Amino acid sequence: MEIWAGLTCGPVSRLAKTFAELHKDKKYNKIYEELTELTNGLGAVVPTLNPPVIPYLGIYLSELILIEENPKILSIDGCGLINWLKCRNIALVLKTIIQYQQKGYALEPVDLIQEKLKNQVIFETDEEMFSISRYHEPTEGREPGPKPQALIDYQVLYDAVQKSSTGL
Repeated sequence: MEIWAGLTCGPVSRLAKTFAELHKDKKYNKIYEELTELTNGLGAVVPTLNPPVIPYLGIYLSELILIEENPKILSIDGCGLINWLKCRNIALVLKTIIQYQQKGYALEPVDLIQEKLKNQVIFETDEEMFSISRYHEPTEGREPGPKPQALIDYQVLYDAVQKSSTGL
């Protein structure tokens, strides 16, 4: 699910030329379609699973935002009254999350995965990601600007990891 969230975030989903190339490759296009299918049905599958389950919190955070911003659930904040419908809906989402935390997880560390995660670059802000996205695919009619600092930092880290893994 997190992979899907990354592919559909603003800085990545705007890369139309990149996605057009991706869809030309049958292997990657098939993976993309399977991932789309999997994530579209996830909301119906997760409630049928028995804990322990690691739920994707992005789904629940989206639900909480929708509850908070839903114009159909009238806000009574200015009157000093409590909107019980909104409280009930929030409680239902939180109850769902808590139910998955009732049993312990029997997870074992996997060295290869831990090593990969340790060497990942995390872009701190959406602006960093948008600057990299605009650098690779500038907005139509605009020239690409200078190479973003986040991309330069990433290249330095990538080179260091490559050097350490090859023993050079």
